[in-house]
Amino acid sequence: MHYGFYVLVVLMAGTGFATALAAGLPEIVFAGAGAPLPKSFAAYPTFQAHFWLASVLVGFIVLHVLAALHHQLVQRDGLLRRMGFGRRAFTSATAGDRLWRQERPRESPP
Repeated sequence: MHYGFYVLVVLMAGTGFATALAAGLPEIVFAGAGAPLPKSFAAYPTFQAHFWLASVLVGFIVLHVLAALHHQLVQRDGLLRRMGFGRRAFTSATAGDRLWRQERPRESPP
């Protein structure tokens, strides 16, 4: 799921950049061409891709929030506490792992 977010964000940036190039925005904005901005970007196919990718990204975000709330309210596994800052809630598995790392004897140098 998280890799899907990364892919969508990169594709969103790419299609936004491609739409800007297709509309001639670099010349209008940065070169001072003085031409008016396009009335609508909807005519550009890259904008259509940008729109649909944004819709999928919003859907992923909603699903992600709902899954986090399911973990917190239904499963009650403390997921939001583990994700947050400050005092952490450790399970017995992670607590044991932390103790093993702290109590492991150090090797003496040769």
